[in-house]
Amino acid sequence: MAQEGVAGHDVRIVVVENDATPACKTIVEACAAASPFPILYIHEPRRGIPMARNRVLAAALAIDAERVVFLDDDQVAHPAFLAKHLDAARRDGVDVVQPHIVPIFPDPPPFWATGETGIVEVVENDAPLSGRLRPSAGTCGVMFSARLIRDDGMALRFDERLALAGGEDGDFFGRARALGAVIALSRLPVVMDEVHRSRLTYKRYIARGLAHGGQKFAHYRATKGFAAALRKHGIAAVPRLLRGLGQFIVAPLFAPFDMRRFKFTALEGGRNIAFAAGVLGAMLSLQYEYYREIDGY
Repeated sequence: MAQEGVAGHDVRIVVVENDATPACKTIVEACAAASPFPILYIHEPRRGIPMARNRVLAAALAIDAERVVFLDDDQVAHPAFLAKHLDAARRDGVDVVQPHIVPIFPDPPPFWATGETGIVEVVENDAPLSGRLRPSAGTCGVMFSARLIRDDGMALRFDERLALAGGEDGDFFGRARALGAVIALSRLPVVMDEVHRSRLTYKRYIARGLAHGGQKFAHYRATKGFAAALRKHGIAAVPRLLRGLGQFIVAPLFAPFDMRRFKFTALEGGRNIAFAAGVLGAMLSLQYEYYREIDGY
């Protein structure tokens, strides 16, 4: 969808190709020739989402940007996305705005898909701010103040140690919140998120649990120490493992009369077991790299 400009603001687009060998520069240049906004192409050969995102932050600082917006390569922004983002940020007086994300599922959906394609609806009002505040955010369509990354602000960067593990966005915005940033959801800006068929398999769903468990323990260990991480996440992984085993055993009982409940229970059971395994792996300094596999290829 063609993105609308915002009165009184210069909009600039940064495209980062994150691969050892660049292959998309000519495509980006062709788009730039037809774009109403300047487009900067950057090649980041070190594979990893935080590496690519840190290149975006560097580009934003170089042009003294006021705000930064992230879009993933499987997302499409509504034409009024930027204007609505700014409206929400100004109205609420917040540093970070997480947009309304509308999932777009394949048609027909794969067997293990439990969600449904959402409805794109542009609204003018939100619920009270007190009910929309969040302790962290994801990068999917997020807009945030450049004070989070400026040297005279919070000087934050994405943790490159999480290169292919994932979770670097939650870590980034969690640290911002700890430093005083205000984070809120808003239904005003809308972004459509295509859920690729390759992510809707049992294996990939479980893999997210494995990565998530490792991320939780490793992050807490890095900030609080091994003993604190063991108390916080290591011990908690035991009941999660037991719950997962119970769900895995019970799930087949739902299959004859409620297939949706069967799939949800089986998925959650497997994910809880994998989460506990991820915590155990992190105790041994092993981290599952969820993003080593590229979805859609």
